[in-house]
Amino acid sequence: MASGSFKSKSRSETTLLVATTLANFRIRRIAIARITVDGMDSTEKLLEALGSAKADAILLDGICHAGFNILDPKSISRSTGIPVIIISEEKPDMASVRSALEKHFPDWRERWKIIRRSGMPIPLGLGEATVYFKAIGMSAASAKALIRYLSVNSKFPEPIRVSKLIARGLTSPKQ
Repeated sequence: MASGSFKSKSRSETTLLVATTLANFRIRRIAIARITVDGMDSTEKLLEALGSAKADAILLDGICHAGFNILDPKSISRSTGIPVIIISEEKPDMASVRSALEKHFPDWRERWKIIRRSGMPIPLGLGEATVYFKAIGMSAASAKALIRYLSVNSKFPEPIRVSKLIARGLTSPKQ
């Protein structure tokens, strides 16, 4: 699951949240939702888009989308009964994240609570690359094995890589 690009930090602006379901590395389903830049609707919109879809795990390209529209991985896992793995390219600078939330959002405590509740990221070496992940509803060892298995064309697992391509393709300005 990945989000599309957006132009400004206008809180009325929206972008796309794209979730791709793969089976044997073939696309089986694409779910798209529109989320608000810096809003708090991404968890609800993702759950609506997923519907009753079944999967071994829901892989998130980070926890923050469309600026600071924060997905709640524990709520997603609890609502779907599916484990959630959050993957990021870099280790988050938690102090900077908290500072930005405090500075820009009256509801920063709620956003910060969701981020903290998701746990500390674990590094995972994939060849020469390193990604960071958090696993909710499954063991770290199982999450590592799944990430490694699905990361065949890049350091990102295929569902995330494909979702990023679709989201950016649909939201990037024409050149």
